[in-house]
Amino acid sequence: MTYKIVEEVQPELRSQACVLFSVYKNDTPVDLIAAFASLQHQTVQDFETLIVIDGPVGDDIMETVKGLLKSERTIGRRHCAIIQITANVGLGNAVNIAVPLTKAQYLIAFHGDDVSRANRLARQIAILASDERIGMVSSAIEEFERVPGDMGAVRQVAPDEIKAAGQLWMVNPFNAPSVAMRKAAFDDVKGYTEVKWHEDYVLWAKLLGRGWKIRGITDVLVDMKVNRATLLRRGGFTYCKYATHARWLAYRYGGIGLGGAIAGIALTWLTRNLPKNIRQRLVLRFFRDALLTERS
Repeated sequence: MTYKIVEEVQPELRSQACVLFSVYKNDTPVDLIAAFASLQHQTVQDFETLIVIDGPVGDDIMETVKGLLKSERTIGRRHCAIIQITANVGLGNAVNIAVPLTKAQYLIAFHGDDVSRANRLARQIAILASDERIGMVSSAIEEFERVPGDMGAVRQVAPDEIKAAGQLWMVNPFNAPSVAMRKAAFDDVKGYTEVKWHEDYVLWAKLLGRGWKIRGITDVLVDMKVNRATLLRRGGFTYCKYATHARWLAYRYGGIGLGGAIAGIALTWLTRNLPKNIRQRLVLRFFRDALLTERS
């Protein structure tokens, strides 16, 4: 897939950490500005930024992104570039394209509609730097619909790879918007595998299968914008087909055992093909809110 570098500043000022700031056509200028502001207010500022645009976007989004780059030029920190991929390829594939463009040791996921807490990068980079066998760090997130804090729902994470291995057959034990990875680990598992709606899940399975350590931070480091209605609509034959493929890949890559894969597939087909109103209650209770708690 082809891409182009739209604009670039400070190419000579590289860093050990690279933020992969993801943008696509459904993002809004307001969300992008808020997300980027949270990046600029991190307590550590020694990082480079790749703004990765997944496919064509409207003029308003492109002008907003160029404005963000201009603010980086004014501040004068590290390397920052706008990378636009010719066609929409999905978040996982977009990251796969962007990662070879950096030599940084650590990769920080940053979604264009989420807001990171000021200490996020400092805490995650410190954990990755503490042990070269730690391949990934995730954290708890707080969900919101309009503004951070409006739902009060915190989604927790598995504390380590051992707990994650026991949960992976049924739920996704980590939060993709709050992930930071060691580039060596990402390269070792050859990045994302394309499975619609399940790319992150399969990536965690690949890391587990290759023996990488994973750490989960129980403190909230990211406020994640959600559309619960969209999530609840996922069901039916097509969804189950992709979920089945994801569970099978998780088994093939060594993330879960055969029994777990079979049980996970059976549970998916049983619950995701129920009538919509029943399915929605089950999805909320077991597949998402099993890891949700009220903010204290």
